[in-house]
Amino acid sequence: MVLYKYVPAERIDILQNRLIRFTQPSVLNDPFEAHPYFYALGTKEKFAEAFADMIRRAPYCVWKDYKNATRTNLDRSAFTYQLEADPDYAGQLCKNLGHRDILPNLRERFYKLHNMAGILSLSETPNNLLMWSHYAAGHTGLVLVLDGTHDFFKSDISLHGFAKPEPVEYRSERPCMTAKETSEEAALQKIFFIKGSDWKYEKEWRYLKILDEADKRFKDANSTEVSLFRLPPKCVIGIILGCYRSQELENQILTLQHEAPEFSHLKIQKTRTSGTHYHLEIAEIDA
Repeated sequence: MVLYKYVPAERIDILQNRLIRFTQPSVLNDPFEAHPYFYALGTKEKFAEAFADMIRRAPYCVWKDYKNATRTNLDRSAFTYQLEADPDYAGQLCKNLGHRDILPNLRERFYKLHNMAGILSLSETPNNLLMWSHYAAGHTGLVLVLDGTHDFFKSDISLHGFAKPEPVEYRSERPCMTAKETSEEAALQKIFFIKGSDWKYEKEWRYLKILDEADKRFKDANSTEVSLFRLPPKCVIGIILGCYRSQELENQILTLQHEAPEFSHLKIQKTRTSGTHYHLEIAEIDA
C-alpha cells in the first residue's frame, strides 16, 4: 500500500530532520474534527458517575451549596459515593436541583481528551487538483510518497487507527453516541475516522499516535503544541514536486537524494498539466 502526504515547500524539513508532525484534532482545518455528537450520558449508572464526579471536582463553595440544599450530614467524599451507589437518587436529586449542564460539561471534557491523540493525515491519491491547491500551497509544494507497509506504520497499540493507517468514512450526518460509548473500542471510528461528505475528494487515510510519546515537542509562534515523531528515511520511497515548484526546491530535493545515502533510493517525480483534460500527469523529473 502506498500513501501520500501533501505538504508546502517549507516542509522539506520533514526530510532534513527525519521528523513528521502528528496533529491534535483541535488545530486541524475542520471544526467537526473528533467532535461526534454526545446526545446522552448513557445508562443511569453512567449519569450518577458523571454527577458525582462533577460535585467531586467543584470548588468548596459550590459543595457547601449542595450540602445545604440536600441537608446532608455526609462529607463530600461520602456524599458522592452515595450518588454513585444509588443512581435513582442521583437522577432525582439532579432533577430537583434543576441542573441541566452535566452533559455539555462532560462533552467538553471528552473533546479535550481526544486531543491526546495526534493524527497523521494521508491520501490514497497523488494527483488531486484540490489537494495540491489546499495542502501543497497552490502546487508549489510537494507530495511525500510513503510505504504504507513500513514498520513506521505498525504499533504495539492494537486499537483502530493506532495499529495501522485506516481510511476515513464520509457522511452527511455527524456520528452520534452516548458518553458511555466513548469507553468502547468501536468509538474510535466515530471519533477520528468519520468526516463530512464535503471532504470526500481527499480520499483520506489516518494514522494515530499518543502525543505524549512524541520524539520532539515544542510550542510554535502561536503557542500551539507541536508534536513530532521520527520518520525513518526508508519509509519515504519517493517525492512528487508540484508543477509550480521553485528551482530552489527542486535543487534541494535532488541534492538530498545525491548527498544523503539514506535517501539515495528516492524516486523523484513532478506533476504537469494535461494538454487535453483537467488532470495532473506525473512524470520523471528530467522528462
